[in-house]
Amino acid sequence: MKYGLNHSTVIELPSDKFMPLRDYAILSKSLIFYEEDVNDSSFREKIFSSMDEGGRILGWGPDEHTNVSISSKYGIDMIAADWSYNLSVLSSYKCSPQSQKIDNNFKEEDGVHYVTFIMSDGDNMQWLLGSNFTMKNWSNNKPIISCRDLLWSGLEDEDQLITNIYTKINSGYTNIKDPNSYTFVYVHVWSNTMDNVNNVVNKLNKNSKVRIVSPDTFIKLIINNVPHVDT
Repeated sequence: MKYGLNHSTVIELPSDKFMPLRDYAILSKSLIFYEEDVNDSSFREKIFSSMDEGGRILGWGPDEHTNVSISSKYGIDMIAADWSYNLSVLSSYKCSPQSQKIDNNFKEEDGVHYVTFIMSDGDNMQWLLGSNFTMKNWSNNKPIISCRDLLWSGLEDEDQLITNIYTKINSGYTNIKDPNSYTFVYVHVWSNTMDNVNNVVNKLNKNSKVRIVSPDTFIKLIINNVPHVDT
């Protein structure tokens, strides 16, 4: 990328989409590019690898798996936004920053099962529920963590979620070094609220073998204890 371009944001958009994102590309001085060949990722590799650490790609590529894999390889966020309009205006609105409360005094415990919750609108759940939830691999010194359970109306309700976690505990998954001793729960925000999450948390807290932690602490526990196996 040439000097003068924004190295923290890139727009990945085919030429036949001439309305979405292009206003934002001008505003943010972002490169617009597209690589149509699914089997050739050399151009994407070159661009993604030259971006600033923690950069973001807005748009979408010719396929999901390769595109997301390359962006993850270089620690870049891939944001599906190839139909996003008027971001130049919308991005000018002020927002109230929110930060998660983190317990820096948290003490690691062996012999318990760790649970954390992530709330999302549920895009691409079919991938989160794929076979990769059993993977024990790492990428760029970061663990690959996928959904193990849900709080999603019509798929897995509160009672089923709690039963699944208790089944893991009864199966002996309480070794802090075992990836099976960690449950990441994906909460669908369109069909569940904080009341549903709070109800599950209150019931799980009655089990002495359960420890509910923030996502940040959850990641630190895995990094510190689960054996590191590079991909």
